[in-house]
Amino acid sequence: MNEFDVPELVRQRALRNGAAGARWLAELPGVVDDLAQRWTLDLGDAFVGGTASYVVAATNADGRSCVLTVAMPLDMDEHDAFARSVRAYELAAGQSCAELFEYDASAPAMLLERLGLNLADLGLTVPEILEAITSTLRGFWRPVAVGDGLRSGPEQARWLARYISATWAEL
Repeated sequence: MNEFDVPELVRQRALRNGAAGARWLAELPGVVDDLAQRWTLDLGDAFVGGTASYVVAATNADGRSCVLTVAMPLDMDEHDAFARSVRAYELAAGQSCAELFEYDASAPAMLLERLGLNLADLGLTVPEILEAITSTLRGFWRPVAVGDGLRSGPEQARWLARYISATWAEL
């Protein structure tokens, strides 16, 4: 990676998160450098389009294409969002989603299998994109035990209702 460049939407969201977001931005280059050294990564360009993480292309020591994701602190009682994401990848075990190679909860960061181009970059029609997404979700979806580190349907619905109300009031 020639230059440390945080995509504009990621930068804007971090700055909207106040002191925690500004601290995350300031510490991000050191965090990424530390992870690249520990996990023996050759870093490429940052991906644009997301808003809640710094995501950069990487190649590991075995020459495998992967993606390094460093999550930013989120608002709206989302302190356990990273742990839930890691747990979902662990439960999926690479079935219909990227394989989780490494993670560091203190960063918080994940090293994931790189799957290829975004659907939007493949020249597909909207119905074809929706079919690809629903097909993938059918392969990914499976029941999990209560207490497996993920929210239940009613818990997620309550969180979403609070989030929508709070975001609506902010906007």
